Amino acid sequence: MATRKLVELSVKVGARPGELTRVMEAASKGGVNILAFYGYNAGPEEAYIRIVPDNEDKAKKALESAGLAPSVAFVVAVTGEAGRGAGVKLCRKLSEGGINIEYAYASTPGSGSSTVIFKVPDADAALRALKS
Repeated sequence: MATRKLVELSVKVGARPGELTRVMEAASKGGVNILAFYGYNAGPEEAYIRIVPDNEDKAKKALESAGLAPSVAFVVAVTGEAGRGAGVKLCRKLSEGGINIEYAYASTPGSGSSTVIFKVPDADAALRALKS
């Protein structure tokens, strides 16, 4: 299992078609590889898109160039073997370490390697809990 502390950038956008495309296109044109992302509506007029970029500075500059105002947070990325119970083990380690999971997102093929992103109040404490 590999654990990393990464930056997650969040941008507020309109709740309309094309906004995810705008964010991803800005990142791509800025030479940024998006390691993970998700978005959600926060009402009839606004939505949020969160990306985990391979390069924080390039990503911030690219998003700002597209007229977006990214905010920064730290997340923990855990890459390991997928399969029945894998997520439970990670959540249990965090819980036993006293770490609150604010939100998480992941995708898995069902077997092989997968990555989960955890947003927690203290990424460094979460890394310690996961390594225990």
